[in-house]
Amino acid sequence: MERLSKIISRRGLASRRLAETWIQQGKVRVNGKVILLPEHHCDPDKEEILVSGKQIPPEEAPITFLLHKPKGYLCSNTRIHPNQKLAIDLLPPIRRKLFTIGRLDKDTEGLLLVTNDGAFSQSVIHPRNNIEKEYLLKAKENISHEHLVSMGKPMYIEKRLVRALSVKKVRKNTCRIVVKEGKKHEVRLLAKRAGLSVH
Repeated sequence: MERLSKIISRRGLASRRLAETWIQQGKVRVNGKVILLPEHHCDPDKEEILVSGKQIPPEEAPITFLLHKPKGYLCSNTRIHPNQKLAIDLLPPIRRKLFTIGRLDKDTEGLLLVTNDGAFSQSVIHPRNNIEKEYLLKAKENISHEHLVSMGKPMYIEKRLVRALSVKKVRKNTCRIVVKEGKKHEVRLLAKRAGLSVH
């Protein structure tokens, strides 16, 4: 017996958080009955589980890639325009639904984890696990002590107060920023507030 949200996540359909949202929205049925509690326990080998009317796929062996995402690629599984480049396009074709763990915006390059393992993904991105994310920011300006102090101060992003764990200068126009959650555009927003133009 296992939590329903965990089962959906382990089958590679979504992160644990998204699976919980689907359940709370009434999109998940177990043996024909709508279940609204993510913590509901069931046995996927003995019970029928449907998500949006479709039976969940059999459990796949977990697979995880380390991927360097170049500039110009999106961290998404949905191609809005035919010419859009997705990070998962850089991987060899395999018959599994893969997704990136966390995101880097289109103009940012760096190391990503790409997986089909929802439980592993959740263990990496959930704030309670205190996994740090490190960014190197290259600015058009020379970075001063005042810039570093400004970027180290807390700020609100998406109605949540966030703060870099550390901000250190490594070259005249480059600094290393360590964050815990990595909210959307957090590093770029910290730099903008400090008056820096991201190169």
